[in-house]
Amino acid sequence: MESLTAVPAAPPPAHIVLVPTHLWGHARPMAVLAARMVRLRPVIVTLCLGNKIASRARGEIMHDIRAGPLGSGGEEALARLRVLEVEQGADHLDPAVFRDSFLEAWGRLCAGETVRVEAMDGTPCEVDFKTSPPSAVVVDVFGSEITAALHALREQAPEPKGLRIYSWTPVSSSYTAVRYSMNPLAMIEAVAAREGMSLEEAAVSVVSTPRGTAVDCPCIPPVYDYELEPQGFIWPRELMLRVWVKGARALRHVEGTISFDAREYHSEAAAIMRDLMGRTGKKVYFAGPLLTARSNEKCGRGAVAGTELGRWMDGQVEKRGARSVVYVSFGSLFWPSEPVKVFAALEELMDLGVPFIMPRSSPLVKLPAELERRMEESADVWLDDWLPQQDILEHPAVGWSLTHAGHNTVLECIQAGVPMILWPITVDQGPNALHLSTNLRIAFELLEVRSGTGAGPVRRLGDKRLSGTVESVRKEVREVLGRAFGEEGERMRARVGEVSGVLEAAWASGESAGDKEGVARREVKAFIDDVSAYPPARLVQAKST
Repeated sequence: MESLTAVPAAPPPAHIVLVPTHLWGHARPMAVLAARMVRLRPVIVTLCLGNKIASRARGEIMHDIRAGPLGSGGEEALARLRVLEVEQGADHLDPAVFRDSFLEAWGRLCAGETVRVEAMDGTPCEVDFKTSPPSAVVVDVFGSEITAALHALREQAPEPKGLRIYSWTPVSSSYTAVRYSMNPLAMIEAVAAREGMSLEEAAVSVVSTPRGTAVDCPCIPPVYDYELEPQGFIWPRELMLRVWVKGARALRHVEGTISFDAREYHSEAAAIMRDLMGRTGKKVYFAGPLLTARSNEKCGRGAVAGTELGRWMDGQVEKRGARSVVYVSFGSLFWPSEPVKVFAALEELMDLGVPFIMPRSSPLVKLPAELERRMEESADVWLDDWLPQQDILEHPAVGWSLTHAGHNTVLECIQAGVPMILWPITVDQGPNALHLSTNLRIAFELLEVRSGTGAGPVRRLGDKRLSGTVESVRKEVREVLGRAFGEEGERMRARVGEVSGVLEAAWASGESAGDKEGVARREVKAFIDDVSAYPPARLVQAKST
């Protein structure tokens, strides 16, 4: 009789937990990443989202599944993508409530409990670390306390648990390369030890006290340290401690990082970032651009088609021609430190008869009553509290974007073929503005809008001194708009199209003749394969009898 050999059971699929914070600009690209992970490999992904943004993130996932660069037909993967909602609180910057809510759910899972969630296909299911232990967790660098807590649990375990922790880097590689080349954590720790200061006080001394020091990094033009904060932005102390001390220390405990940036957006900066991380044996995976797909429809994905806003934009095309509208946005978190300069710029747009669209997404936006009344009464201004930015940028009416140079907006503008007028405030916006205006030459940077300590001499312009007055802002805005709507602007538009093509190729399938698989697609697959090669973490301890 022929013996039968048992066929070993197939190993369970890898389980990856993704943890952005409650900030929409951090969570949205991670939601897109989750949608692509379950398409590229048969993995299980649990995406942890703040309860106030979860519904919007689900919409981004569904659109990417149906119309994204991986093609249609990905609905069967939705069952492997679960969304775990956690409380996020009311503070638009502080992730403390999100942190505590997530760690409470994590603790329950590690104690052997199950947490009921809903998969993206609508079926109820459970997150259960006993039957589906995680192979890796990816945590937003802004959630550094979460990374520290997970690392501490890993270190306190009586036996190796195998949990692999990665960071999520939702800023441009330009910023990471410049800032971490300066090694701020080492300086903060040295100052604290030498001066007998707290780390918080030392962080203020090192990061928020510019000294006019020359910064020479090969990926950006030469600048002084204060030019990296062109609005003289004063970081709240707790935020500074979270980013520059806790965040930097948390990076010591991770196996690597996933960057939401596109490697080819700034290849020199990406190489520096990879080198800096590689010195401590950590990998960098460039997953960007992580934008929901462009539609072939006239008005983007349909969010504005047939709406009052869509009809307004169609009317601007009929009245003034394509690319006649300026989209004005400073993002959902920040606002220039001298609002009077913003008001002057908006008045110049109206005085020049340039139609524009402006969302009031940030809670910091406060317009003078008379200016707001004038804008609301103008037939050439569209003002609203929240607007579908990507759909607007892809509409043929929009020719330019006046923006803070936040990286999500930058990538959306490039994807839509829209050149920019830049008013950087903080974080990655200063390095972005330098790269876009000087290296890529697809944007103008406004200089007279600089404020406070950020308004010193401009190093790359031979130490040019700025006036910084409201009148000088008005003059610069008029000059830049004249150039933008002239031949120089059209040359920039052509270059944006070239850069857009390069970034679009990052997610190419490699299946067409003469086409090779895109770098982002390769790197996300490499990340999944890397974590899948290790046994899953043993987080739930067997109970002793």
